[in-house]
Amino acid sequence: DDQSYYYTQGRSNFTASELELFGREFQELDGDGDGVIGVGDLRRVLERVGLRVGEGEVEEVLGEVDLDRSGGVEFREFLEVLAAVKEIRSRSRFARILAAYEDKEKREKGRGGLERSGGGV
Repeated sequence: DDQSYYYTQGRSNFTASELELFGREFQELDGDGDGVIGVGDLRRVLERVGLRVGEGEVEEVLGEVDLDRSGGVEFREFLEVLAAVKEIRSRSRFARILAAYEDKEKREKGRGGLERSGGGV
């Protein structure tokens, strides 16, 4: 099926439990059950979370992730967006860890320099 194909061929590896969760989320977003998140589906979701946007804006949002320009978001496109989010999150955590490490190194080098100079200025 489309899910297992993406799991092995997609740009990001999802675990089986992630695919199961994303499949359920997709089905919830696909309100009419046609296998595509369309304008009406997205509008319904936006209204449910209290956001009101114009018809053109909903189409623009869908256009950002409708990679094959079919007029809606299929499951593989949904996964592509989630893969990008997953990639950004992992980079973000890595960047924070790296920044913390660099800060620690700078502090230790600064302290070490003062100790080697005899502690006086």
